Amino acid sequence: MFLKNKKLSGAGKFYYPLRVIAYLMAASMVALAHWQLDTWDNFTTFYVILPLIQPQLSLFVYWYFNSERKIENASLFVDCFWSGGFIVMLYFTSPASLTLPIMSLMNIMGSRGVKKFFYGFLSFLAGLGLMIVYRNVEIILDISNEMVALSSFYLFSYCILFALVVHLADRKLLAAKAKIASQNISITEQSLKLMELNEEMNQQREEIIAQRDNLEDKNAEIEQRQKQVIDSINYALRIQIAMLPSQAVFKKHLPESFIFYQPRDIVSGDFYWLEPKYKHTELETLPKFESIFLAVADCTGHGVSGAMMAMLGSNILSQIVNESEITEVNEILNELDLRIRKQLRQENRSSLLHDGMDIALILIEQNQIHFASAQRPLILLRNQEIIEFKGDKFPIGSGYYENKNFTKHVIPIEKEDLLFMFSDGITDQFDSKDHKKFGSRKLKELLQTFHLYSLKEQEELIKENFLAWKGQNKQTDDVLLIGIKF
Repeated sequence: MFLKNKKLSGAGKFYYPLRVIAYLMAASMVALAHWQLDTWDNFTTFYVILPLIQPQLSLFVYWYFNSERKIENASLFVDCFWSGGFIVMLYFTSPASLTLPIMSLMNIMGSRGVKKFFYGFLSFLAGLGLMIVYRNVEIILDISNEMVALSSFYLFSYCILFALVVHLADRKLLAAKAKIASQNISITEQSLKLMELNEEMNQQREEIIAQRDNLEDKNAEIEQRQKQVIDSINYALRIQIAMLPSQAVFKKHLPESFIFYQPRDIVSGDFYWLEPKYKHTELETLPKFESIFLAVADCTGHGVSGAMMAMLGSNILSQIVNESEITEVNEILNELDLRIRKQLRQENRSSLLHDGMDIALILIEQNQIHFASAQRPLILLRNQEIIEFKGDKFPIGSGYYENKNFTKHVIPIEKEDLLFMFSDGITDQFDSKDHKKFGSRKLKELLQTFHLYSLKEQEELIKENFLAWKGQNKQTDDVLLIGIKF
């Protein structure tokens, strides 16, 4: 019952029942011999019962000390020890007494090897010798009470056995303590390493915290500067909006019109400019119809740099028309080019700045339009037919071009004609699928498709198509498109 939670070897599980059987056979032969000789007494009863409990006693002692493999070794050696004693007690006469030493020694040889067999044989001889000594002492001392003498012998033997077990347990305990001490040393070394690593990690953490705090300070500083920049750009936007013709002024001079204006950033490098040709205060000097200058310009760059160029271009156009009183559209562009190049010091190709602008300029008079352009087209939609007028192939400004002379086109106007002027922001926009440009062809198809709608509806439809084409992509450039109906 003590072996339920123990692990015996395969040989041990086989030989243990055989050892119990050998003890039973020995006890049976002792009982039979005394019964036949009619010498049964209390000593005989004790001598018969002892072999029945002997295996369990030795197993209990070793089970108590929790020595799994040593349970088998020690119990086998005890078997050998008592086998020697039984042979003496049977006076070397009972053949059954030989079953104990033969069985035990065979068990040791089969499951434990020659070395353990030698120890078992020594145990057998020790039991044999001790019992012979006991018999001789009994005879010499004439001990009458054989039960007391035998009990004393058994008590002495168990003391020796117990001392052996304690010694084995102590050895195991010392080995366990040595192992634990070794493990403690290893744990201590690992703890020291962990402490060093922890200290290093703490230093790194402190460095990271310091870097984080530094980054937070820098981020706060950057956010503050960014806010200041955005505030400045927003203020620049208010100035730019103030310089552009208001919707009220635009509608006053061109009631049948729309403006699709969508900067890429806060401020724009695209601008539109509107100026009446005559500003005389004397009513009798005014013509019977109003003549209007209208320009759509796309400056180099976008954002702040483009906005600065836009403000410069808008101011110079107003100066040319109002102060210099130049009214021919091609001459206006020639003068604009000269003044831009002078302002930006673009004397030749070696100039550091080659900024400028593309611009389409028209003068709307009673039945015709005067048109001059630097790289921007003019689209006329008449009777569902697209008529495109292209500008000259050089920009305003830039030191790469010399001897510029812009061309004037005179275009007759009919009732219900639609006129469109635009920057390249809408045609250069990439779509969200194939990375293709919107293109002038698609723009012309849309204008042709929507020409029967009102100008307000045309503006909305063009804007919807542009935004759908752009999708989640970033806007490529500033967008400006103006439509006029005559």
